[in-house]
Amino acid sequence: NYKQNIYHAIETEVNGQYGNWEEVVEIGTLYGLKSGVFGSYQTAKEYNQEAIQAINDRRRINSKFTSTRINTIKQFSQLFSSLIAAVSTSLNADIANEKDYKTIISNYATACKLIESDNLSFTFSNYINQSVVAKLMAKTMDLADGAKTLIDIYPFCQGNPHLKRNLGNIVEALIHSYITEGSTNNLATLDTILSVSREFDGNVVSALKGGEDVPEDLMLIVLSQNENRFYSLKRRIGNKSTKIQTQFENTAKRLSDVKITIEINELAEKMSDGSMSKSEGLERIYNIYLNNKSNKLVCEVLAKLVPVCVVEYIIEGKTGKMKVKSVLDKLKTNMSPTFKANNIEIGLAYNAIWSQLDYTTRMALQGTGIGIELNDKGRALKQGIDYLKALK
Repeated sequence: NYKQNIYHAIETEVNGQYGNWEEVVEIGTLYGLKSGVFGSYQTAKEYNQEAIQAINDRRRINSKFTSTRINTIKQFSQLFSSLIAAVSTSLNADIANEKDYKTIISNYATACKLIESDNLSFTFSNYINQSVVAKLMAKTMDLADGAKTLIDIYPFCQGNPHLKRNLGNIVEALIHSYITEGSTNNLATLDTILSVSREFDGNVVSALKGGEDVPEDLMLIVLSQNENRFYSLKRRIGNKSTKIQTQFENTAKRLSDVKITIEINELAEKMSDGSMSKSEGLERIYNIYLNNKSNKLVCEVLAKLVPVCVVEYIIEGKTGKMKVKSVLDKLKTNMSPTFKANNIEIGLAYNAIWSQLDYTTRMALQGTGIGIELNDKGRALKQGIDYLKALK
């Protein structure tokens, strides 16, 4: 009767969920109660003791820290608190003794991941973060290796702002390093990081824009010099998110504009120093125009070159006339809205030539001059003016 009364009292206390609930459960196990919560507590207590022993010995940690065992312990706050305290004490002792960061990961990563304590995860991740960054700064660790170490612990240490910041910087560094050096290891590591978390999408955007230390225009020049790697990067990570995809598309468009500018400048320089004829330059720029009809610069340059070529090749008969005519004939039926909005140079050239002609010549060119026939030069002039009129 005495035992039955005790059992009844204990069970009543436990079922009442009073403030000393866990202590009552523990007392129940001391009296030999094994059913229900008492059996769970006894199991949790054994798991807790074994886990603490494993941490203290730094042995068999992974077998004593499993999700089943830790979840069982978590049902009892006092047991769980004692486990956290034991792991924290052991971890801080190893940090104070400056244990190698790989040893810290081996001994405590599983425990931190399963326990899910912000304070414990911060202490753990901060030491790993500082150790890896120090090696990266000293160039005794490869960038990709450092990134892999940090991203492995990031999912259960996201409350550490220092870790997040450094991983963000590494994402930008991996992009810049891949563009300039072409390391496939860096590209694969970058892919892994972006597959783990969306937290670093903004760093991809920042890297494509150049980052804090590199102006965007300079970054575009670097990308234009390594275009194949840029598009490899785009294929690998460009669809990770809408944010990343949008930036890649914007950068690709700007990159195309930069390439066009560089190519046009090179053509202009060659035409200026005489290493390329203007007729060939007109043909080359027209070919660029075919794929970039809405590009204002291309249309402006083409419009500026048209009257020059009309005068030199159509009117003055310089060698290369047929090539120029071929381009102008195609352009007449292929003028984009952007070209029409930026071809003022052609209209100015037409007005300038027409205004210099006397009345009789104008009548002859218009076919209204009675009894006046055009000679070869007159026919060439008329052809040139007709081109300018059609294209202005």
